[in-house]
Amino acid sequence: MDELTSTFVNESRDQLTAMEDGLLKLEQSPDDADNLGAIFRAAHTIKGGAGVVECRFIEAFTHKVENVLDKLRNGEIPVSG
Repeated sequence: MDELTSTFVNESRDQLTAMEDGLLKLEQSPDDADNLGAIFRAAHTIKGGAGVVECRFIEAFTHKVENVLDKLRNGEIPVSG
């Protein structure tokens, strides 16, 4: 694994942990806009890194995750379990 890919993997693990923590908090506080923003930023960071290392399937998946999170942030869909 080259250095750039290794960095992407390590940073993505950190972002996934942040997303998981945020999603667990979201269940308890569905109206927490700051938390929802943090979850979105973590997904956005993963998507950007995936693009840099040309990992298109992760980039495409996180783009879809971003779309859902954006709808949540805009109140287009409600937060639910």
